[in-house]
Amino acid sequence: MYGSSLTGGAGADDFKILNTNSSTTAVNTDTITDFTVAQTDQISFSLADLQKLTVLTNLEGVDGTDLGAGNTISVLEIDATATVDIAASAGDFALFTGTYGSASELQADLRANFTVGATFASADGFVAFYDNGVNSTAALITTGGTDDTLMDDAVVTDLVTLEGLADCSTLAAANF
Repeated sequence: MYGSSLTGGAGADDFKILNTNSSTTAVNTDTITDFTVAQTDQISFSLADLQKLTVLTNLEGVDGTDLGAGNTISVLEIDATATVDIAASAGDFALFTGTYGSASELQADLRANFTVGATFASADGFVAFYDNGVNSTAALITTGGTDDTLMDDAVVTDLVTLEGLADCSTLAAANF
């Protein structure tokens, strides 16, 4: 199966991302065109759908706070190219600055430099966004197996491409 291509219209659009996975290990990466921050377009994810993936047991904020359906989402801009220690109550979704050509490039920086605000158990994760200077990508960041705060076993799984959104750090809490 392949991901869907979604296009917004004039004014504010709401994109609910469902059926992101074709199996417990395979993701269908959707593409959204015409996602406009200034028009307060919104994107949301089905928690039940994300938890069908074997890489995720518990969705948390980047600060380690458990997230459930209906949570009000906050965002935190993060530079993962240098050592980063996230404090408790720091935010839910991460917006990674810098330019990453792929999930593996972001994954390498996370494994080298990133410490979260609480202990993440195996398969705990959070939603993050990164960009390549042309498009932004929503990804699921999960722990590979160690119960700790250091993300040296981080796994980055792409979920959605926001085509044409060159800088993910322009996203705000109103977009979620």
